[in-house]
Amino acid sequence: MKKPLTNIIKGVDLPPEEKFNPGQKVWMTLAFSGSVLLALSGIVIWISESAILFLFIHTSLTFVVGMALSGHIFMALVNKDTREGIGSIIDGEVDAEWAKHHHPLWMERMAKERVLDKMAGRDNGKTDNRGEGA
Repeated sequence: MKKPLTNIIKGVDLPPEEKFNPGQKVWMTLAFSGSVLLALSGIVIWISESAILFLFIHTSLTFVVGMALSGHIFMALVNKDTREGIGSIIDGEVDAEWAKHHHPLWMERMAKERVLDKMAGRDNGKTDNRGEGA
């Protein structure tokens, strides 16, 4: 059981990623679906007098989403490898070297699209955070 904790703390070489890695995709899915289900179960609890099943669902979801949120906050604020990306919340941009290290497939796709845009005469010199011309 010591090895996974060591890998999280020290970091490991991960396979190349596109714009969003699997952890980000899982978090987005869990945050969205958990929020919707928490709202729906909360409404049922609010309007129903005997909603013990929905109370159990609501409590369980709160625990699961809360644990995932704790992991998300850890990765954003405490983990030194991902902390640099926190500024993208404000301006939507990250350092190119950081992006090449953490999302090399995305950077490769952006470079190819930029070359194609130049060949087609559509280059305006700017690229937004989606990898599309601004």
